[in-house]
Amino acid sequence: MTRAAGASGTTDTLPLAHRVVAVTRPVERAAALCSALEALGATVIACPAIAVEPPTSYDALDDALARLATYDWLALTSVAAVDAVADRLAARGGDPRASLGTRPRVAAVGAATADAARARLGRCDLVPARHTADGLVAAWPRPAGALVLFPCADRARDALPVGLRGRGARVECVVAYRTVAVDDALNDVARRASDGEVDAVLLASPSAAQALARALGRAGARAPALVCIGPATAQACRDLGLTVASVAASPSDDGLVAATLACL
Repeated sequence: MTRAAGASGTTDTLPLAHRVVAVTRPVERAAALCSALEALGATVIACPAIAVEPPTSYDALDDALARLATYDWLALTSVAAVDAVADRLAARGGDPRASLGTRPRVAAVGAATADAARARLGRCDLVPARHTADGLVAAWPRPAGALVLFPCADRARDALPVGLRGRGARVECVVAYRTVAVDDALNDVARRASDGEVDAVLLASPSAAQALARALGRAGARAPALVCIGPATAQACRDLGLTVASVAASPSDDGLVAATLACL
């Protein structure tokens, strides 16, 4: 779906006037970012690269949540993980915000994940200054011997569990959700990119980068400027042979907007 910035002549002096920017975030999390780009004059293509789906089975997650008080920490690296945990706790018949008690403590990567944890689970005890899995590992207090529950995607990177285990923690990984490529939207963006109609694509996860690379390959298209939300997504692009134009200084809407302005 393409969202126009406004009438010609009223936006010509804005910094992103006459620029077409594709936003690959899931629809439910893209509205504010799209609006911010439009306010700067961009024409925005809303094209979710991935959809969040339930796991093939909730058994492992439900079993872990039934033992929630036995864990020292709950590690959350995405809003989708927060939602999955909160939804399954609610399905057990209680208020998710009352389910944590004094244990486990909650750690989150990034401001959006931390905000979601506070809203849906009642608190967030640790947010690293460096908003990456490696940053969370480095900031973790006294990890040796700690039992950590890590609800994650089916294709999650292993940086967090590997890093924590390297510092002596015991990490239990359970699949809380799946990420599924939304091919139709990306195929359209790839076709438009091959015709030079897209100036930049914003990527908010390694999964989105992988899905875009496949779409570009199907279309035989070269990538436009790629703007990444953080170093993990940028590295995923490079591993796929894609050139990164800009990386957000912070994993947020404001960070993505600033990174877009920096490269267009």
